[in-house]
Amino acid sequence: MQTTRKTRTGVLVLGAAGTLLLAGCSGGGGDGAPVVPTVTPASRTVAAPAPSTAAAASSTGEETGTPGGGATRSPSQGCTPDGTGVPAGAVSSPTIDVDGDGRPDTQWIQTDADGRVLLGITTASGSTFGARFASGSPIAKSVLVADATGAGEIVALASDGRQANLFVVDGCHLTPATNAQGGQYTFDLGFGSYGTGVGCSTVAGASGRGLVGLKLNLDPTRSTAVSVDRTAVELDGTRATNGPSDSVDVRGRGPADPAVLTAQEVTCGTRTLAADGVQQPR
Repeated sequence: MQTTRKTRTGVLVLGAAGTLLLAGCSGGGGDGAPVVPTVTPASRTVAAPAPSTAAAASSTGEETGTPGGGATRSPSQGCTPDGTGVPAGAVSSPTIDVDGDGRPDTQWIQTDADGRVLLGITTASGSTFGARFASGSPIAKSVLVADATGAGEIVALASDGRQANLFVVDGCHLTPATNAQGGQYTFDLGFGSYGTGVGCSTVAGASGRGLVGLKLNLDPTRSTAVSVDRTAVELDGTRATNGPSDSVDVRGRGPADPAVLTAQEVTCGTRTLAADGVQQPR
């Protein structure tokens, strides 16, 4: 059972998920479609979240197993081939170039015989690596691989319809991003009071485009959007911390406005979870 902690910014930080390294990658873009239904005003509050106060904990232990021994990356040739390929039974789709060899790669998601969900990447160079996505949600799991900065900071956003767990592509590995308490960094998707979505944009005070936690705020009648709080998520290797925050005024824009819609979605630039991600069969 994961322990939930609040942050000061509107991004929910939960306990860590265990990782599974299948083999050995790094390299390629956007913002997304709703993973959960459009905001239900009556289900949300707009109170500011309190600071985190304790370390997160998790009952999920780390898994091991590295077919091919763990690959390395060549800036021009990509990750070292390991001969495994997309796992049998996985659902896959093309994605961006994650290892810098100039060729599109493949993202996939798989449910094994024990019901565990694995998500991963198989590069055009022939390397396969992944991680376990632990979730008790009955909603179909999905994952979007994207370039958070537009300059090669590759992440995977794994959603269970209630939250999005952050993973990073780190040296031909897919690794959970850790928060300040050592748990996995996770975005609330509207099932709590700390956030409603995740995107990639430039927050005032940040150095450039990057991941942002989003929170749509409603008026007192809970029927009209008034603002979107944005919190930059700063990555240092596999560590994710909250950076600068700002707020975008969306009063009068209406529910179909892009800023209102994307505040309730998992997106990154032009890439969306619904259009560009991959999902378990329902």
